[in-house]
Amino acid sequence: IAEDSAGADNDQLDFWAEGKYRMEIGAETITMFTGSASGRTTLDLHTGSIRFIGDEDNNLLLNYTSSNGHLTFGTVTNARIKVKEHTGTNGSVELEGPGLIYLNKYHDTITESNKIIFYRSEGTSESETQINEAGVVMGTIEFTGKDSGGAATTGGIIRALSDAAWDENDVGPTRIEFHTAPDTNGEDAAERMVIKADGKIGMGVSDPDSALEILNTGAQLKLSYDGSNYAEFTVGSTGTLTLEQVDGDPFTINDTGTDGYTQIYGNGQIALITQGDSSGDYPEMLFRRSRASAGDPQEGDVLGRLVFNGFDTG
Repeated sequence: IAEDSAGADNDQLDFWAEGKYRMEIGAETITMFTGSASGRTTLDLHTGSIRFIGDEDNNLLLNYTSSNGHLTFGTVTNARIKVKEHTGTNGSVELEGPGLIYLNKYHDTITESNKIIFYRSEGTSESETQINEAGVVMGTIEFTGKDSGGAATTGGIIRALSDAAWDENDVGPTRIEFHTAPDTNGEDAAERMVIKADGKIGMGVSDPDSALEILNTGAQLKLSYDGSNYAEFTVGSTGTLTLEQVDGDPFTINDTGTDGYTQIYGNGQIALITQGDSSGDYPEMLFRRSRASAGDPQEGDVLGRLVFNGFDTG
């Protein structure tokens, strides 16, 4: 143990061990140095801060305030906080308290933002390998709480998974799944919606093959103007599409580039309406017939029919 320099009291003590500089105690600070990853250092402070220094531009400040019990981490440019299990592939960070996490960023560049990054690889921390298959869970956000029996129950999950192997050209095909638990005893959170790597969205189906696919045994789509005015689209077990309105008004098919439109009524009526001031403006019903193989109709082809049906006394 020695003064920092001879002949003057500079309010600093230096500690050496095995020929190495280990610690210095100044008037207001304590600085500790270690060259061994297996070494363990314990520092007990009632209040104050600890600064971990990598270099002048990279350091971490751990500060404890006894008046409110707050423990804060402060960093400067490019500093990082990492929690890692040294022996294998797992690590965890746990925050207990009021349940609030704030991400604050102050920057004049509009593209700069706060980020939460889930990093995933196969292999181990010492020997990482690529994501080489579909179905690898890249990250999960899980919403869990206590049920009436005191057990921890999961109510919702947002999860990202690889949709195929990731290659070396910065291509990372990923799907995102959304799971929720119903208000039914014994049912766990199940997948309700998925966004595939190609952008296709599925609701009730995990492998959508169109921009939007909705699978349900009842109405698949409901479009509402308000709580009382809406229309439902339902595809039945035979593939028939049914359009149903709550108030019985007609469905209107309108080309915004014209002054005409078609209306289909629930009572079986079809109205063809043309709006125009010229005597040549009139509604028209067109039957067009062609052949898939030969194009134009051939002699004897039926070009169209109007059928009028009704019920007799039988």
